Amino acid sequence: MEMPSREILHRLSHFNHPPGREIHRHKKVIESFPVFPFDLMVGRIYARIWAAIARKWWTVGAHDLIIAATAISLDHTVATVNIRDFEKILGVKMEKLQ
Repeated sequence: MEMPSREILHRLSHFNHPPGREIHRHKKVIESFPVFPFDLMVGRIYARIWAAIARKWWTVGAHDLIIAATAISLDHTVATVNIRDFEKILGVKMEKLQ
């Protein structure tokens, strides 16, 4: 299961300067997850998914498309509460979180 580090980094910048202990804890969380590149293969999968969604006049957020494309490229499962958007994406494996 992937957790985008951008989510944690956004929270750190959004809330300005959390106490030092919070920064240390967030850094530990980020470092405990692998980081996967958005390379050419992921970009091609992203474009294919986006085109398929657009042809059906559906919408899925750009960040969800990035997550799905990355998961598909690595044959990983997306763990999410956002079943509504991810079920529109052919080829993505997902696990519904409660």
